[in-house]
Amino acid sequence: MSHPIVCGVDLSSGGEGVAGRTVALAAALDRRAVLVHVTRRPARQSGLPSLGRVRELRRLGALVEHLGAAGRAETELRAGDPADELLGIARELDAELLVVGSRGLRELGSVLLGSVSSALMRDAPCPVVVVPPGCAAPLAGIRSIVVGVDGGPRDSQLLRLAGDLARRVHAPLHAVHAYDAYPVALGAAPAPPPPLPRLREAAEATVDQAVAQAQVAARTSVAELPAAQALEGAAEQDGAGLIAVASQGRGKLHSILHGSVTVRLAAEAPVPVLVLPPGAELASGSGHYELTDAA
Repeated sequence: MSHPIVCGVDLSSGGEGVAGRTVALAAALDRRAVLVHVTRRPARQSGLPSLGRVRELRRLGALVEHLGAAGRAETELRAGDPADELLGIARELDAELLVVGSRGLRELGSVLLGSVSSALMRDAPCPVVVVPPGCAAPLAGIRSIVVGVDGGPRDSQLLRLAGDLARRVHAPLHAVHAYDAYPVALGAAPAPPPPLPRLREAAEATVDQAVAQAQVAARTSVAELPAAQALEGAAEQDGAGLIAVASQGRGKLHSILHGSVTVRLAAEAPVPVLVLPPGAELASGSGHYELTDAA
């Protein structure tokens, strides 16, 4: 089976939960899982494998055995910068998806310095699934997928990606558009808002048009809420297994100062978050995640 699902495993904390979700998702999508732990230890000492490396290889093997994934999951031990190594192996293997854990809101300050999850969401060649620390939802038996539609040019690609996954795991798709009832342009004096029914009609037209252009089957809804809150609420109401959003690819400082929806969901969403990075290619023949003909 080509295009594996690659998972970054932290053996120090939380790695078992993320790895277990990866193995379950790989089984649901009929893909093999590759569990990767990146260490900063040297690969060899005096011509022999370092003792630390031997211990970590044993721990990876024990993790696969504990998950009951022998024969369905492979392991890799790499040395270097975790983000760089995971990006590298995703390109080498033409990974369909990258799965990684998040450290939550306390990590927001370190996003400026470059966390692994934020680097993957920005630079990965394939979609990234981020598992927030408080996430209780498994990645097996996905009941529905919630997609954030923002009215931008990437809506169609995101909807097609989410629709393809939904079809493969036999789950319904729910497209959600959040809107601001009192939008104010920066540097401008507040203007009287348009009548609320007109704003809602425009929001409904936005999400309906995006779904029609993507040619996917999806239930649609709109919410007069901040985007992250609207998507979390829809996921909880649906009992969803994934929230799908597109990363805007802006600088790390911009994401913090302006409250990036993607960063906040990756830090605190109740379910795993499927992120479409700005450079990810989904066209047939591109490698990595390829949309099927039936999508």
